[in-house]
Amino acid sequence: MGFWKFIADLLTFQVPEQSQPFELLETVEDYSGGRQQKTNVSEGSELSWSQTSLPSSRPSVKAGLLNDQTPSETQSQTSKKQDQESSSTKPQSPDQPKTGSEDAPNYPSSGYRLHRPLKRPQKMGAPTTIDVVQKVENILRQKQKTAQESNTSGQNKSGNTEQKPPVTDKPASSPSRRQHRGHRKNKKNQTEAKYNTNQSTNETSASEKSQPATSQPDQNHTPVLPDLEANLLYIGEAFYWPKDTGLIFREFMVGTEPPLKAVIIYLEGLADPSRIQQGILQPLMLLSGLSDLQMDAPLMPIIKQRLTTNAAIETKNNLREIVEEISAGATVVFFQGIPEALIVETSGWPRRSVEKAVSERVIRGPQEAFNEDLATSVSMIRRLLRDPRLIKEDLTVGHRARNQCALIYLQDLANPRLVQEIKRRIQSLEVDAVLSSGALEQLIEDNTWGLYPLSMATERTDRTVSALLEGKVVVFLEGDPFALVYPSTAWSLMQTAEDHAQRDLAATTLRGIRWLSALILVFLPGFYVAVTGYHPEMIPTDLLLSIAANRNRVPFPSVIEILIMEFSFELIREAGIRIPGVIGPTLGIVGAIILGQAAVAAALVNPVVIVLVAITGISSFAIPAYSLAVALRIYRFAYIILGATLGLFGLALGFGTHLVILASLKSMGVPYLAPLGPLTFANKDLFAQGFIWKQERRPDYLGVKDPYRQAPIARKWILSPDKGGNKK
Repeated sequence: MGFWKFIADLLTFQVPEQSQPFELLETVEDYSGGRQQKTNVSEGSELSWSQTSLPSSRPSVKAGLLNDQTPSETQSQTSKKQDQESSSTKPQSPDQPKTGSEDAPNYPSSGYRLHRPLKRPQKMGAPTTIDVVQKVENILRQKQKTAQESNTSGQNKSGNTEQKPPVTDKPASSPSRRQHRGHRKNKKNQTEAKYNTNQSTNETSASEKSQPATSQPDQNHTPVLPDLEANLLYIGEAFYWPKDTGLIFREFMVGTEPPLKAVIIYLEGLADPSRIQQGILQPLMLLSGLSDLQMDAPLMPIIKQRLTTNAAIETKNNLREIVEEISAGATVVFFQGIPEALIVETSGWPRRSVEKAVSERVIRGPQEAFNEDLATSVSMIRRLLRDPRLIKEDLTVGHRARNQCALIYLQDLANPRLVQEIKRRIQSLEVDAVLSSGALEQLIEDNTWGLYPLSMATERTDRTVSALLEGKVVVFLEGDPFALVYPSTAWSLMQTAEDHAQRDLAATTLRGIRWLSALILVFLPGFYVAVTGYHPEMIPTDLLLSIAANRNRVPFPSVIEILIMEFSFELIREAGIRIPGVIGPTLGIVGAIILGQAAVAAALVNPVVIVLVAITGISSFAIPAYSLAVALRIYRFAYIILGATLGLFGLALGFGTHLVILASLKSMGVPYLAPLGPLTFANKDLFAQGFIWKQERRPDYLGVKDPYRQAPIARKWILSPDKGGNKK
């Protein structure tokens, strides 16, 4: 009899009872109306070998209970009953037909788990393709294969068919140009129609809103379905999986009773596998010990409570938003039968540490600068400005890249119209991607045809906090270490972060040097060309004779000399920036010296021209804002041409035109020359820096809510009758 029983066990894929690897955890009663009901695991259950453990030779189990077992019975009593039943059971004849219930193997129910861990745990990060994931992968592979075959057949058919160009009496480029103009016109009409539709929607009266109307489905909302396979199909099609191997699927069982099937999805390289393992998989797979009240409660709130070790957890029911969260580095968890998905913040890509400022170096003051990580840059601001009224609003720009922007301002200080205007411009951008703060600046600025920067780009934390305290708005872009400050004026671009760390007289002197360097950079080469060519009587006699003696051997006029050396200096400067390592600065210094000496020795230029070009180049490095220095360097060539053609009259004409251009510029609606154009006397921190204890008011051209930054008497200690050092 024992031999035939052993053969029957092998035929039904059962193992001897003494090698049973399962341990009874706890018994579960049949709660009426609860989440767990008594079901026979052997009937209607589809479990794969990787999902379950070794099959059990015990009798059929219903919801973790034996057929004749009560919740109060212990494990020893259960084993005794099983021994009695096995001894009383007669062996079945091989010729006798087997019933369906006896033919099906008995799998362990939800009340059991593996007593011994798996010998070969799966490697974290490798996609586990079992059951639902494998089925979805096969479906998507077949769809991609069919689409590729249809595209190939379509290309072959189009290649065999000879298409003749349309017969027209106009040039071949005319249709394409007309189509391009028509496309732009249609795009403009669509944008205007969309804007008009939004305006009409906002202006709808309350009576019209109360009228019944046919509800239109939201095109941007794709709900999460209770069917796990349908959700995985949508995510897989969105990321072109499995063609794109960077999307990782991991299927597992939540440790509830009965077990719940779940799948986590994340992008390789953006999510941290260790955070997924410790913060998601382990808590969910070991989810047990639920009370009677928790058994009947919804499952999603309980799961969120068990995952409190993660940084950010939220639930979403829109698949389009879930796709964006996966692209941002989050991990998504889908559950079978639950029309919601769990979003867990697990981003873990490499980040650059906080380093010193490169373009805005100072001697006295903070040395740290922003980096490419948006969260790190914002945290650096919050560390210096610990005000709960500091607001950070998240915006998304770009249809493809979905770049994250951060709008930072003080709620009780910044002008609300300024904040709304910046948000409106950023949200209305219709572009594929915005990859740098410079591109974002050009897309939202008022005047796009000028050279002057209409925002202040800074990488320093202290300068950004100072702008926020004045009532300005700061814009950050993910992946760019520079912050854009709005609005900005020409005077603010000539200030440095070190000004307020210096005493008033020292800071005023340094500002005067910077303004003088700006004038030298723009006007000195053109003034030399105008004076030597049209007004030599203005030059002192000794200097004029020296210039004339040095120019005897030079075959070129003054304007050609200046242009040759200016272009050479700009070439050396650009090459020094692009060459990596320590060779760049060395090349700039050595190259300029050697080139200047060689040009003078070859009688190509006048030595006076070398001196003028060197002074002009050094003056360009004294401009604090790099974008402003680039604009002034370009305008320098315009003044050289005006001085060579019209003399001093040309310089005067160019200066007047230059002032008109500056006066017409605006930064988010604020005049570029404010507070001088229009003239106001509230802000005295322009050319000269006043006493720091007298700077009571904020700039009035910003329209801030609180115009005062400090009390009229900021130094309250001077009111004390007992001053320091006086004897009583």
